[in-house]
Amino acid sequence: MLSNEVLVLPGLLALGLAGFRWRRRVEQGCELRPPLGGKLTSIQAARGFAAMLVAIYHLERLTQPDQYLGRMAFDGVFGFGHAGVDFFFVLSGFIIYYVHHRDLGVPAALSRFVWRRATRIYPAYWLVTAFVILTTALVVPHWTDRFPIQHVLGSLILLPQATEPVLTVGWTLVHEVVFYVLFAIGIASRRVGSVVVLTWLAIIVAGTFIPPEGLILRHLASNYNLLFMIGLLTAHIVLRVSVSRPLLWALGGFCALLGAGWTENAGLFQVNDLTGRLLYGFSSMAIIIGLAAAERTGRLRVGRTAMFLGDVSYALYLVHVTVIANTLWLLAKSGMIEHVPVPVLAAGTLTASIAAAAVIHLKIERPVLRWAQGGRASNGTRTVPVAASQVATGTS
Repeated sequence: MLSNEVLVLPGLLALGLAGFRWRRRVEQGCELRPPLGGKLTSIQAARGFAAMLVAIYHLERLTQPDQYLGRMAFDGVFGFGHAGVDFFFVLSGFIIYYVHHRDLGVPAALSRFVWRRATRIYPAYWLVTAFVILTTALVVPHWTDRFPIQHVLGSLILLPQATEPVLTVGWTLVHEVVFYVLFAIGIASRRVGSVVVLTWLAIIVAGTFIPPEGLILRHLASNYNLLFMIGLLTAHIVLRVSVSRPLLWALGGFCALLGAGWTENAGLFQVNDLTGRLLYGFSSMAIIIGLAAAERTGRLRVGRTAMFLGDVSYALYLVHVTVIANTLWLLAKSGMIEHVPVPVLAAGTLTASIAAAAVIHLKIERPVLRWAQGGRASNGTRTVPVAASQVATGTS
């Protein structure tokens, strides 16, 4: 594995930086963008990279059962790819505060906040969930036993449950919705919101020492929720502090994230350890600070390919496990999977996932966003203004 990592991880670093064009100096006349008016295209592009990281992670996991390849694609090099979840949670906290910090304590802004979050998350999520139920019904006998009605309804609403949602990666969206609800409390009342956030932080800290009882309390105490707090802090730094050498921040954070992944692959900490949350969380923080600070000062531009992956990242998060799993199942049923080289299988399933995500983005996400924003969403391939539209990708 070591030799594979020596080759793959530096390549991953180069790929992640390929879509960004850095300038050594700020062009004359370039000033900081207004905190609520600018478009952070670099953040959206980084989101696309994180979505691909999680997709490759799931590809590895889905190829290891004996009925498929009998071994992991990439030999487990991307075993740390779930760190894309950590990045997305930090990113979520960052963008929510970056965009809506002026709404805190302004109850009149509450309905707009709730509407934009709901129209961003639910339509595409419901579509892919319905597809999962349909395909399961076609091939699994007594499929209704797998999806009791109360579980389906809880999954569609994204309520905390004892089991994963019907669309398994939706567990991260459950965390997102809880975070949105708590932030909404801060919009309704800044003072009450501050108390709620501090109480939530206390529950998380206490939960690391004393495992809580009860479904809701266990969910609130998850160390994944620390990442939202790190994201809030990240946005505060970007908005309040003049960051020097943003390239070093971004590059250092990226190297730190890959280094943490290498450490996890070596077995020095487990997936759900607090160590991992902190290492991946603060690495993500450094990446976001560097990218945001560079772009706000005119020192960074993003290429079209990176922007495209950012645009389809949420749809890719939703659909990639379904596409990969169904493709592997069909190939196994037909007896062809043994004859398909692993690199071809990996490239094909990932390409199919991106293609499906692009269709969902163009036919579902973009029209819904345009409608929800009163026709103001952008057309073509340009970026929709950053409005906390990112959602975490997740593991199954």
